[in-house]
Amino acid sequence: MPPFREIIVLKLNNLARITLSRGNYNTFMDLKKAKLEIFNQFIAKSQQEKANIDLLKTITTDIGLSANMAAILFPAGLSDILSMIFEMRFAHLAKETVISELNVLRVKDRIKHLLLKFFNSMAEEKLAIKSILKSSGKDLSLLVINLKISWQIVDAIWYMAGDKATDFNYYTKRILLYSVYIPSLVYWMSNKRSDKGLENFIDNLLIRVNKIGKVKSWFKNDFKFSDLPIIRFFKM
Repeated sequence: MPPFREIIVLKLNNLARITLSRGNYNTFMDLKKAKLEIFNQFIAKSQQEKANIDLLKTITTDIGLSANMAAILFPAGLSDILSMIFEMRFAHLAKETVISELNVLRVKDRIKHLLLKFFNSMAEEKLAIKSILKSSGKDLSLLVINLKISWQIVDAIWYMAGDKATDFNYYTKRILLYSVYIPSLVYWMSNKRSDKGLENFIDNLLIRVNKIGKVKSWFKNDFKFSDLPIIRFFKM
């Protein structure tokens, strides 16, 4: 399993300590099931309704819990929903990816393959993701959390692509891939074009970061921070 470790694993820690310390294991498991049920309904209803905190609270009360339980089950609010989407889809991607088959590809093509599969796997959650990320611009804390999630995704993609770097290259590779991932995410959310359109968009970005497999020499000789697509994206 790639190191996508901090996203959802300990979200119920405080609740677990309370319930398990009282020997109430069934209550803890019931709440985990309730969280998954709320999540599934949130994704389904976001196809017709605006994905926001009010929807999360409404669904929580609809299944028989108090509205306050939404804040307990989802302490980071919409970011927890986003985390669950990405964690579940990436876990599925990791399970379905045959590393031996992936390794016969060039590094650039491994990255493209993983990005395409990751985006295409989230078709059902696309509207929910779009609504949540739109609200990020109005909530600094939500924006920071979502940027952290994006970094974890980039880290996991490099891990699956076979990167074992622990030195300075570790960070330069992820910064460069981050500059591919964020604009690709925006393109995926904003376009209803074919997979080929997304593939071409990612290809062009990978070319613009000048051959990811040669990050070190590129970074030392040609790199300008202002040239990164991610920097230009946030200046728009």
